[in-house]
Amino acid sequence: MGNAEPRPDRKQTGSPSKNRRSGVRHVCRVKILFNKNKGSADDETWCVGKVVDVSQRGIALITSRLYFPGTMLALTPIMPGWKHERQLQARVTNVRQDLGQSWCAGCEFAQPLSDDELQLFVQNSKRADFSNLQQ
Repeated sequence: MGNAEPRPDRKQTGSPSKNRRSGVRHVCRVKILFNKNKGSADDETWCVGKVVDVSQRGIALITSRLYFPGTMLALTPIMPGWKHERQLQARVTNVRQDLGQSWCAGCEFAQPLSDDELQLFVQNSKRADFSNLQQ
């Protein structure tokens, strides 16, 4: 009994430095409205961004503004089938500079997406047209 060797976990995990996500990411191309969630109705300035990937627990979006980790954002996808009263809350967890003067913000949802909501992102990403997206 005292000679039992420790056994590694049988779950396969990615390298923490390369993939910290706990769920499957889906490449996604959907427009989204977002603003900095200050907890007040005073800030009605909404920006347009684009989603580049999504999972049940998180989202990556391209913005023209720099948001620091810890910033809370209110998100409303612009796509058929989305209930516009359903606003997503997400916390920025990481940021990297994208092409030009854009930023890619990785965010974690305050509440995970339902299976149906995730499928809406995936289905609508096939129809999205970003040729006229101005940030």
